[in-house]
Amino acid sequence: MPSRSGYRDSKQRLELTTDYDEAFDLIRKHESKHTEIIGAFRIVIPVDEVITATLYLPEIHTKYFPHRVIENEPLEMD
Repeated sequence: MPSRSGYRDSKQRLELTTDYDEAFDLIRKHESKHTEIIGAFRIVIPVDEVITATLYLPEIHTKYFPHRVIENEPLEMD
Protein backbone atom coordinates (compact mmCIF):
# COMPACT_ATOMS: atom_id res chain seq x y z
CA MET A 1 0.00 0.00 0.00
CA PRO A 2 1.38 3.42 -0.84
CA SER A 3 1.84 5.85 2.03
CA ARG A 4 3.25 8.93 0.29
CA SER A 5 4.19 9.82 -3.26
CA GLY A 6 5.90 12.67 -4.98
CA TYR A 7 8.87 13.42 -7.17
CA ARG A 8 12.47 14.63 -7.12
CA ASP A 9 13.05 18.24 -8.10
CA SER A 10 15.91 19.39 -10.36
CA LYS A 11 18.30 19.24 -7.39
CA GLN A 12 17.12 15.72 -6.50
CA ARG A 13 15.30 16.90 -3.36
CA LEU A 14 12.26 14.85 -2.45
CA GLU A 15 8.97 16.72 -2.89
CA LEU A 16 6.05 14.80 -1.40
CA THR A 17 2.77 15.72 -3.03
CA THR A 18 0.31 13.04 -1.94
CA ASP A 19 -0.43 11.68 1.55
CA TYR A 20 -2.32 8.44 1.01
CA ASP A 21 -2.65 7.76 4.74
CA GLU A 22 -4.85 10.83 5.17
CA ALA A 23 -6.90 9.90 2.11
CA PHE A 24 -7.33 6.32 3.36
CA ASP A 25 -8.56 7.62 6.73
CA LEU A 26 -11.17 9.77 4.99
CA ILE A 27 -12.24 6.88 2.76
CA ARG A 28 -12.66 4.64 5.84
CA LYS A 29 -14.87 7.27 7.48
CA HIS A 30 -17.05 8.10 4.48
CA GLU A 31 -17.29 5.05 2.22
CA SER A 32 -19.22 1.89 3.05
CA LYS A 33 -17.04 -0.16 0.66
CA HIS A 34 -13.81 1.29 2.03
CA THR A 35 -11.97 -2.06 2.08
CA GLU A 36 -12.46 -2.57 -1.66
CA ILE A 37 -11.63 1.05 -2.50
CA ILE A 38 -8.43 1.11 -0.46
CA GLY A 39 -7.48 -2.36 -1.71
CA ALA A 40 -7.43 -1.00 -5.26
CA PHE A 41 -4.38 1.10 -4.32
CA ARG A 42 -2.14 -1.95 -3.84
CA ILE A 43 1.15 -1.84 -5.69
CA VAL A 44 2.96 -4.96 -6.87
CA ILE A 45 6.52 -4.81 -8.16
CA PRO A 46 8.41 -8.01 -9.04
CA VAL A 47 11.26 -8.48 -6.55
CA ASP A 48 13.83 -8.98 -9.31
CA GLU A 49 13.03 -5.46 -10.57
CA VAL A 50 13.63 -3.77 -7.20
CA ILE A 51 17.00 -2.03 -7.10
CA THR A 52 16.71 -0.36 -3.67
CA ALA A 53 14.07 -0.04 -0.99
CA THR A 54 13.99 1.86 2.25
CA LEU A 55 11.59 2.41 5.11
CA TYR A 56 10.14 5.91 5.08
CA LEU A 57 9.48 7.51 8.46
CA PRO A 58 7.89 10.96 8.00
CA GLU A 59 9.02 12.28 11.37
CA ILE A 60 12.67 11.36 10.68
CA HIS A 61 12.53 12.81 7.16
CA THR A 62 11.12 16.10 8.48
CA LYS A 63 13.67 16.32 11.29
CA TYR A 64 16.86 15.30 9.46
CA PHE A 65 16.14 15.95 5.78
CA PRO A 66 14.50 19.38 5.59
CA HIS A 67 13.33 20.53 2.16
CA ARG A 68 15.43 23.66 2.32
CA VAL A 69 19.14 23.10 2.94
CA ILE A 70 21.51 26.04 3.36
CA GLU A 71 24.97 25.16 2.09
CA ASN A 72 27.86 25.15 4.57
CA GLU A 73 25.51 25.55 7.53
CA PRO A 74 25.32 22.62 9.99
CA LEU A 75 21.99 20.92 10.65
CA GLU A 76 20.64 22.06 14.00
CA MET A 77 19.75 19.30 16.44
CA ASP A 78 17.59 19.81 19.52
